[in-house]
Amino acid sequence: MDSLTSPIGKNIVVYDLETKWSVGTPVENSATRKITWDDHDLMGISSLVIYDYESSDYCVYMDDNMPDAVARLNNADLVVGFNQVGFDEKVLIGAGHSLEVKKNYDLLYFGRRGMGWCDGDRYPPGCK
Repeated sequence: MDSLTSPIGKNIVVYDLETKWSVGTPVENSATRKITWDDHDLMGISSLVIYDYESSDYCVYMDDNMPDAVARLNNADLVVGFNQVGFDEKVLIGAGHSLEVKKNYDLLYFGRRGMGWCDGDRYPPGCK
């Protein structure tokens, strides 16, 4: 996308999801185990919100219409999020949804890159 072109009316979505269970929540049917940052399949999804540049509208998705959210993400020409690759997409896949995002723009990833971080490096100070 040309950086000088407005995204309004384009097939671009921005999204964020919130989990049902946070890190440190006891795992069901376990006396000692707690959810960790690697337990994407145990976190669940409480809600997912999309801003759609094509319709200029927001939509909130819950359990009953989560497949519609996944379909919208998969059909978008560009999906924008914050830590979507490192977290949100993993939670969606862990919840059993099939993601086939064409192109994404992860704000956290590109923010870190702008501070000089390269793949494989330790995170820059203040960016973990």
